[in-house]
Order: sequence, then structure tokens, then C-alpha cells
Amino acid sequence: MELTETTQDTLNLVLQVGVPVLALAAALLIIAIVGKQWVHLWQEARGYVPDVIELIDEPTDPVIRLTKQYAPALVPWLMQQGPVFLRSVADALDRLAEIQTAPEPETGEPGGAAK
Repeated sequence: MELTETTQDTLNLVLQVGVPVLALAAALLIIAIVGKQWVHLWQEARGYVPDVIELIDEPTDPVIRLTKQYAPALVPWLMQQGPVFLRSVADALDRLAEIQTAPEPETGEPGGAAK
């Protein structure tokens, strides 16, 4: 069976538009799933932040010794700014997790319309 030129053009258009739309939908679905998973992961890992900060606050800590061995110029920055940087990242991730886990406001209206 041979396709007419109009049918072939329509099929080409469907393939050109449909495949990227399906790819975009799949990507958005994956992002939504991964977003929920990272919140759970961060909630589990959040308790370890103080332990990690303790690993870089003294010159005898293993992380500092390894840094001194491979990148000695980073040691002063790591000891001075490392804990501050890690706390800032942890606070930012906390805020992001709160945003993603915030419950939707209940409106009591069909369709969720606010009063």
C-alpha cells in the first residue's frame, strides 16, 4: 500500500511534533518523580550535616589532611569557609524541601478555587 503525498505529509508532521511533545512529557514526569525522591533523601541526610561539618573544622581531620596533600592552597579556605558554606547549602536545601512539601491550601471550592 502506497501512501498519498498528503498522507505522507500528515504523518511527517505528526512525527515531527508528536515525538518532541512525548519526550517533553516524559522529561517532566521524570523531574516530578526525582523531585519527590530528593526531598525524602534530603530529609534522611539532614541529620548528618553537623557530623560532616565537624569533619572539616580542625587541622587534624582526615578531609583537611587529604586536601593538604592534594590541594594545599585550598586548606585555609576549606577550614575557614567550608563550615559556613555547608551550613548555607543545608539551609537552602531545607527551604527548598519545605517549598516542595508544603500542603496545598484547602479552599472548600470545587476545582480548588480560592475565595
